[in-house]
Amino acid sequence: MNKNSRPNIDRERHGPGTVYLVGAGPGDPGLLTVRGRELLHRCDVVVYDRLAAPCLPSDLDDEVVLHYVGKRADHHAMEQGKINDLLVRLAHEGKAVCRLKGGDPFVFGRGGEEAEQLQREGIPFEVVPGVTAGVAAAAYAGIPVTHRGEAVRVTLVTAHEDPAKPERQVDWRRLGSERDGTVVAYMPVANLDAVAAQMIDGGADPDTPAAMIERGTLPAQRTIVAPLHQLAAQVAAARIKPPALLIVGPTVALHQTLNWYRERPLRGRRVVVTRPADQARRLIATLQELGVTPLVCPAITTAPADPSELEPIGDRLGSYDWIFFTSENGVRYFFGLLAARGLDVRALAQARIATVGSGTAERLAAYHLNADFVPTAFRGEVLLNEFLQRVDASDASDASDASRASRVDNITALRILRVRGDRAPTTLEDGLRDAGAAVDTVLAYHIRSATVRPDVADTLVREGADAVTFTSGSSVAGFEKLVPDHQLHDCAVAVCIGPVTADAAAAAGWRNVVTATVSTVDGLIACVTKMLASLD
Repeated sequence: MNKNSRPNIDRERHGPGTVYLVGAGPGDPGLLTVRGRELLHRCDVVVYDRLAAPCLPSDLDDEVVLHYVGKRADHHAMEQGKINDLLVRLAHEGKAVCRLKGGDPFVFGRGGEEAEQLQREGIPFEVVPGVTAGVAAAAYAGIPVTHRGEAVRVTLVTAHEDPAKPERQVDWRRLGSERDGTVVAYMPVANLDAVAAQMIDGGADPDTPAAMIERGTLPAQRTIVAPLHQLAAQVAAARIKPPALLIVGPTVALHQTLNWYRERPLRGRRVVVTRPADQARRLIATLQELGVTPLVCPAITTAPADPSELEPIGDRLGSYDWIFFTSENGVRYFFGLLAARGLDVRALAQARIATVGSGTAERLAAYHLNADFVPTAFRGEVLLNEFLQRVDASDASDASDASRASRVDNITALRILRVRGDRAPTTLEDGLRDAGAAVDTVLAYHIRSATVRPDVADTLVREGADAVTFTSGSSVAGFEKLVPDHQLHDCAVAVCIGPVTADAAAAAGWRNVVTATVSTVDGLIACVTKMLASLD
């Protein structure tokens, strides 16, 4: 989306410099509200937390500026006071700012503090509520926080109070003395022993059902259920880490019968997805369904070429016998160039079409066109060789009926248009010219290096990954430039869509390289799934 075409919501509603405090929900991107998603696509700047990162849409406009201000126990990317100052500065610059916060901005999200600062500075703001983790994570674990006859109230409480306060505000003994309710404690991992002990001292039955939910609503969700007095030991044994929630109350017992969100087969695995974000949605969604945490790290971005690229061939568009597409991007951007010049598929009425790969053919079908020739293997050199073999077969006097039916004509009589990106090799068009064909090329798109999101880079450094998926040699080169200091060559598997990409990965230093049997996104998914399932 071009920035100039993106509606400026500030000027429509409040004037320049509005800040939108948006709740991202607990982590599952599907729980982000419609209003929240709309604002993410329409604001100029997104200031986001660590727990909100999974909800960032992969198809955000490239011109949206991202500021990562995530916090974890041992590290703050930015202190809260500086976050407040950042929001004020961006608003004073006239930006439409989406402040994306995990859960709900006003439920242990410090959104109230940010709103107060904005109010003092005279900056207009809007609060977009989000689904709070205390309710959503419990629901994903099959635990109703209220239930007729068992829990008539729910208490949301923090288990991690400000250490600078002179005294504690949460009275865990009093909470332990209450009956017929559910206690939901945020940030409980570090203090779980003390919390459980104080609740029991206050009168809670030691056998009260209790649960710890790690990474609630995310693919790596885990739930530990135990009597209150045993929970801390079981949580420690399971090595539960933040983010996590503590649930205490009678309805926790329903987890066994209402737990609809089962652990996924590849839960806990991390896979880096380097494909351009706008093409990676199906890959990402499939990995999430399997329990994989995808680290979206597009290694390259693509952008359309200027429509003037068509000018040298404009008068000849209707004269080509064949058009060669070797990527989905080539199809998409070529027809964009046609549209920019007021043309459509009728300009190609006389041409037949050759493609590399089923994905490219499927993209072509979106324009109601079928590929006339698809090689048996999804590589440019195979397209060239098999195309030339068809030419030879069709010229032979004793050619079979099948060969004549699939004839490609005499190569020296053919006019061919090759559609390509600016970094594509010239092997295909050079081979066609060497064989005698008249070949023109059109540059349909540019490949550019991307920038890595700070939260993804932080995760790669701290936690690493099990695999990195590559769909082209450009994505391999782009990833090496994007994350030059990564330590993945020896410990992660490079899962490649085809042999050319695999060769590029090996040349870049990857020691463990596997190649999809079929060079498609589905083949890549099957390959990464099989590889991850084989890990201990």
